[in-house]
Amino acid sequence: MTKRDLTRCLAKWIPRLRLHDWDITLEYCKELTRTGYDDDTEELWGLCEYDIPAHSARISLLDLRAPGWKNQEFTYDPETVLVHELMHVVLIQFKIFENQPSVDIEEDVVNYFTKLLITMDRM
Repeated sequence: MTKRDLTRCLAKWIPRLRLHDWDITLEYCKELTRTGYDDDTEELWGLCEYDIPAHSARISLLDLRAPGWKNQEFTYDPETVLVHELMHVVLIQFKIFENQPSVDIEEDVVNYFTKLLITMDRM
């Protein structure tokens, strides 16, 4: 999937998720990592960084041409990762704490709705 294809996906999902009032940018990265709560570095397929007062978000996705993505246990589907990251923007209004338990709950909710939305879209 090219960045142009992904931009089309973004244009499709923004109205579906009612994110019209957000300025969302998209970028492909050769490598995506984040230091976790226990100071371990984890490799990511996608990352969403946002500024709530500015209603802006930057979504970074692992480039399919990056060497590490083929070594993953699961199939990398850029549209699914994009929807997953967009769901984090949808759920921002419910964000209260940045501690580990709420992050785990948020990931479970995001994963559930991402799977549901992608399955319905592809039917």
